[in-house]
Amino acid sequence: MLHDYLIPWLTTNAISLALIGICYKWPRIGSYFWSGIFLLAGFYNGLSAIRWPELYQVYGETAIPYYRDFITGFFAEHAATFVLFIALGQVLISIGLFTRNRLLYKTAIAGALIFLLAITPLGWGAAFPATLLMVVSLIFLYLNSVKKHKLTLE
Repeated sequence: MLHDYLIPWLTTNAISLALIGICYKWPRIGSYFWSGIFLLAGFYNGLSAIRWPELYQVYGETAIPYYRDFITGFFAEHAATFVLFIALGQVLISIGLFTRNRLLYKTAIAGALIFLLAITPLGWGAAFPATLLMVVSLIFLYLNSVKKHKLTLE
């Protein structure tokens, strides 16, 4: 099964490394990339939740035991509802990362960080360690927003 996901895994990790550099050097462009990523993910997950909710059971195969038990148990019975809420959160994160409102922007970064850290235990099914690399890129966005905020107050 791992060989089926090798190309997507490598691609996701390469993009994650590139996002670190983009978010460090060009944070506004990085924000727009992240906004697009979360928007696409939100629409994809929303559609998939409605049409193919069983699709998400595959993550149970790669997750740590506690996550596996949850995914194959309670989550499996209510996958469409869970994933629709995740999709809504992803779209809201996208909007927040696209905006120039500091509060919404920082809230979106926090939401993105929580989401990525929450899916990290899915293991290579979530392209681990890409999720942690993505966290680093979002930390650069956050640090840049704090730096800009301090500069505007002085």
